[in-house]
Amino acid sequence: MGAVAAIGSIVGGVAKLAGGISQRRAYRREASEISRVGKQEEAEFREQGEQFKGEQRSALGAAGAEVSTGSPLQLMQDTARKTEEDAMKIRRETSFRARQARKAGGAALAQGIMGMGSSLLTATSQTYKFGKEKKNPWW
Repeated sequence: MGAVAAIGSIVGGVAKLAGGISQRRAYRREASEISRVGKQEEAEFREQGEQFKGEQRSALGAAGAEVSTGSPLQLMQDTARKTEEDAMKIRRETSFRARQARKAGGAALAQGIMGMGSSLLTATSQTYKFGKEKKNPWW
């Protein structure tokens, strides 16, 4: 019976490792998707900012303001700066979320490895006890 239990522990350990590897792959895919979506959101936000700047320029020009100097220019520069700051915030947040997903994948793999190691130690112990009970000369 001890040999069967030892084999069961080994199979269980391999299953734990396979589960850790599978989870790591899933977290890596999630991180890639987060990065892809974040880049798209950032690009869309920048495009919206450019459209808004164009609308500002048109409105100021229609009002008769000189858009290349003074307060109108300062307003458009402030808009450009704020747009860039917000786009960079999207990039930072996306990067953080993707990094967290990759870390979770690494932790899942480590947990799988530890589970396999624990199962191998259990199998070794069970095999030793089985050999001792049978008064095997190897033990």
